[in-house]
Amino acid sequence: MSHFFVQSFNTLLKHLSSELAESYDDKPYVPEFNAFMQALPIDSDIAISIFSSSMEQYGELIMGNDNSVYSKIKINVPNLGVSVDLNDIWSDPDTDDETRDMLKQYLQTLYSLSLTYSKVPKEMIAVIESMSKEVVDKIKNEEMDMTMLIPHIMSQMQGLFGNDSDIDQASIMNLMNTMLGQCSGDGMNLAALLKHT
Repeated sequence: MSHFFVQSFNTLLKHLSSELAESYDDKPYVPEFNAFMQALPIDSDIAISIFSSSMEQYGELIMGNDNSVYSKIKINVPNLGVSVDLNDIWSDPDTDDETRDMLKQYLQTLYSLSLTYSKVPKEMIAVIESMSKEVVDKIKNEEMDMTMLIPHIMSQMQGLFGNDSDIDQASIMNLMNTMLGQCSGDGMNLAALLKHT
């Protein structure tokens, strides 16, 4: 298990559950889910496993910006015996377009992270984490500037992948971007993540 990557996923999901709790505390499952997430140890892989199993069948719709998916998604949380009903939130009369866009961005990012985590070999995730930390350290120490960042990452990725066509390089780059955001101290707020993806 990649400790750093699981922390990143959990931090983002904790942000989402907090935001939902602020606006939808009248829906009983929202505060329960938020309490569960806030109490969850940051390095626990329970949340990413629950999310992956709940979202697997909806991936194409989520990434394709198909709004019909929000009438179908329920995130089942067996530990609580509740489901987070996204249709209930999506179709709520108080949910405006800005909130829907925010929800879509969170879910797309979380889905990308969970897919990458499940598909990319854990050894490779560890290598990418190490590369991300190295890049951030070099930038902080002024050994590298932002104009060198993309060429450096691309050359490192090419060395890592070679000509292996079985590896989803877009998912790897998404993971690398996420790691850079975490390592650089941006935290895991959505704006920082989306800036990198």
